[in-house]
Amino acid sequence: MDQSFQAARLEEILREELPLARFMDVRVARLDREGLTLTAAEIPNTNLHGTMFGGSIAALGLLAGWGLVRLGLREEGIEPDVVVQRTLTEYVKPVEGDAVAIALTPDPGEWARFLKAVRRRKRGRILLEIQVRGVDSETPDTVMDAWFVAVDKG
Repeated sequence: MDQSFQAARLEEILREELPLARFMDVRVARLDREGLTLTAAEIPNTNLHGTMFGGSIAALGLLAGWGLVRLGLREEGIEPDVVVQRTLTEYVKPVEGDAVAIALTPDPGEWARFLKAVRRRKRGRILLEIQVRGVDSETPDTVMDAWFVAVDKG
C-alpha cells in the first residue's frame, strides 16, 4: 500500500477517533523506512513555563509509536488491537515551539519476531524507541522506550 495513502489514513484516524489528538493538533509529517513522524502545535500544548506540557510530549510520542505499529501490521494484512503496555520516558530538556515525535522503525529481526508471535499466538509485544523534539531542535529533547502489545482477536 502506498505510504502517502497510509499516512493520510492514519491522520484521519488520529483526528477523527481520538479527541486528544485533534485537540493537540497532531499531524502526520512523514512515513518512511526510518519510521513515523508526527507533529503537534505549540499553542494547545503549552504549560505555564511557555514550553510543551509533559503530558502532551508523552501523548505525542505514544501516538507516533502506536501509529507505526498499527500501520506496520496493516501492511501485513493484520488488524489487531494495539495498546501501549509500558513506557520509560526521559525528559532531557524542555520542548519549545511546535513538537516533532519520531517513532523509529525497529530492527528487522525484532519486527519479524513480533509478526511471528502475532500470527502464531494472536498476541505479540515490541519495543520502540521514540524521540520528541522541538521543530527547531536538532537533537531529541525527550527519549522514550515504549512497549506495545498487539492482540489479534480474529
